Amino acid sequence: DLIHRDLKPENVYVTKQGPLKILDFGLAKLAVRQLPEASEDATQALRTQAGMVLGTIGYMAPEQVQGLAVDGRTDIFALGVVMWEMSSGSRPFRRDSAIDTMHAILREDPPEISPELGLPPAMERILRRCLEKDPDARFQSAQDLSFQLENISEASGIAKTQQLQSIEGDKLTQQPWYRSLYKYLYPLPIQLPPRLQVCFWDRVQLSLAYLALAAALVASALAFGDVISLGRFGHSELAMKFELVAELTGSIQSAAISRDGKFAVFAASDDNGSVKLLYREGSDIRSVQVVEKPPAMEVLAVSNSGSALLRNGEGALYQMEMSKDASAMKIATSVLEADINTDGTKVALLRKNPKGFSIEYPVGRVCYQSPWKIRDLKISPKGDALAFLERETERNLFQVKCWMSNGRVEIWKGEGPLSPRGGFNERDLRGIAWNSQGDGLYIATQGNLIGLLKKHREQVLHRNAGNLRIYGATEGGPLFDVGIEVVASRGRLKGHDKEQDLSWAGGVVNAISGDGARLMVSRDNEIWILPADRSKGRKVGSGTAEALSADGLTVLYTDSERVIAAPSEGGDSRVIATREELKALGILWTEDRAASTRFVLSEDGRWVLIFSGQSMVRRRADGSGELEPVKVIADRMGSDWKLNSVASPDGNQVAMQIQEGGERRWFVVVELASKKELGRIQAEDGERLAGWRGNTFLTFLAKKGRGEFRLLGAKGQRQTLRALEPPFSSASGRFRNYKISGDGDFYAYRYTTTGISQLMVGMGL
Repeated sequence: DLIHRDLKPENVYVTKQGPLKILDFGLAKLAVRQLPEASEDATQALRTQAGMVLGTIGYMAPEQVQGLAVDGRTDIFALGVVMWEMSSGSRPFRRDSAIDTMHAILREDPPEISPELGLPPAMERILRRCLEKDPDARFQSAQDLSFQLENISEASGIAKTQQLQSIEGDKLTQQPWYRSLYKYLYPLPIQLPPRLQVCFWDRVQLSLAYLALAAALVASALAFGDVISLGRFGHSELAMKFELVAELTGSIQSAAISRDGKFAVFAASDDNGSVKLLYREGSDIRSVQVVEKPPAMEVLAVSNSGSALLRNGEGALYQMEMSKDASAMKIATSVLEADINTDGTKVALLRKNPKGFSIEYPVGRVCYQSPWKIRDLKISPKGDALAFLERETERNLFQVKCWMSNGRVEIWKGEGPLSPRGGFNERDLRGIAWNSQGDGLYIATQGNLIGLLKKHREQVLHRNAGNLRIYGATEGGPLFDVGIEVVASRGRLKGHDKEQDLSWAGGVVNAISGDGARLMVSRDNEIWILPADRSKGRKVGSGTAEALSADGLTVLYTDSERVIAAPSEGGDSRVIATREELKALGILWTEDRAASTRFVLSEDGRWVLIFSGQSMVRRRADGSGELEPVKVIADRMGSDWKLNSVASPDGNQVAMQIQEGGERRWFVVVELASKKELGRIQAEDGERLAGWRGNTFLTFLAKKGRGEFRLLGAKGQRQTLRALEPPFSSASGRFRNYKISGDGDFYAYRYTTTGISQLMVGMGL
């Protein structure tokens, strides 16, 4: 069999006699059916320049995007895209950039086809089967697809004949005058069903349409007068205003752009993990140059004159002129963040000291101090104000504050669409930048939201923008880092002898049941339980998925304020703890990753364990009893230890991984009733607790590009349970979200590596 590998409308030709011909076999090859394997061109195949991809992005199957092996089913996917485009007028995965298109092909389902197109349900089912992510779920041959299409064609012929007969019959009926007069009196592009097209309903239709039009005109007038704010929504609107600054294969580490847009400086890592400092002067994106022997690699800011601020890992700050004869000067030490004004003459610094945090502007002059954490320091375009985010004293939220040149500090408090709680969770923040007028701040959050924050109001600019980060702004709009990870979700579940692709789950696999029959999956802030046989799943709740009991019947998840246990098969949920209750017992439920709170279910689903730092509490999963502290034994350890992870079979014994000091880790088993330590083993570098079985630990270790699940005995003996080979070759690849059942038969994991990164300016926002 021959695989075309580039089916698209441009390569399909309609002859004068009627039959179709497929052209351009430049990428065709003989089919060799085999299991997906690693491709040395996996990263290269993601480049978006013309002529550099093995296929056309919009018509590529998921296995092509990931650089895996292809066969005839790959062409069936492309044919499905072409037929979808013929039926609906647009491609199913069309997005505003190559990166978004590839992400949609890998992760998203095709949209709903409008009922107005009159597409037979059977035809829609055929199209969706052609577009399955898993090749095994598609039609296995063109012959199978042809057979289904012939059945549809025969059925459609009968239906069409009946429809024509109905139309001919209707012509015999004379329409009353009032059913046709409205077309001239009320020329609106709105049609009601024939049974409603009478004078009365036409008047109702006209009245509602005119009221809606009047409301829109009034709202526009109020928005023009700045009385109200109208947010602008829709991914296509934002994407149409993107202006590409730079594009590369790898990952953007930090970036900055001058206010006039002339200079862009950024640090990027390639697939091998090495970081380079680059800059662009002017508007030609092909003129990116590498800075030879830079003094530091973290880019903080750059002025219109090309003067950039760079910071190294020890906090030393350098000012460097971006040109062919670049020069650098060390200007400060112990710096957390810094910014430079538009003309490059003044620098603002953020430092940490024994009393908290301090801001200097200019360097050497302290203008603001706080005992609470400060981040995201930015100088206004005119240089007369400083914006920053400061943690609140009581709540674990950050508020925007502005220091003015007269010494006054203003609080720009939210409680609007950007910050409904009156502040921002630290883990959600993705950067801020001043707008060109200096009266507002662009802000990006993890919740796929870009907005403009002013002193007295908030305005949503765009939703569902992806995982963007703001690094600065030009006079035209903010600078975004738009990146994509190449992700493979794989594992072995019940009913399968070999490892399989788990991308059909449509989200991140957070846990698997002990029998491998159920998955707990996160999908856009929703928690789902999906059967391994791909039958219909169930949404359990909204929030962050935390744990699943071994029997798959109890789900543990959190929202912004509560810890919740819910039955996976439906029923009443139970609140296990609130943020305030945990705080009273010494568990500081914070968004700070360095002191993150973890939530665990015992394997029997009866107990919930919650831990953070050196503290742990537990409560019954049915909500009975009270929260009770758990004594964590840390004998023979220094004072700077903390809990990394916990596992428990029944709540009576607990296995813990404890980190002592820097990277020294221990596996410890404790009996809670007697408070007796039953065993202690030192972990190897990179070895992590994955579970516990009897008197043995289940661990995971990633080493030399491979991963393996291990059985760690009470005396330190180690046995490999499962060896994992990376789904594709990549020096920067990482194993994540690894889960394994207690008997070691079933497991799941994600493997990620860097793809394409783009720097773009959102013009007109």
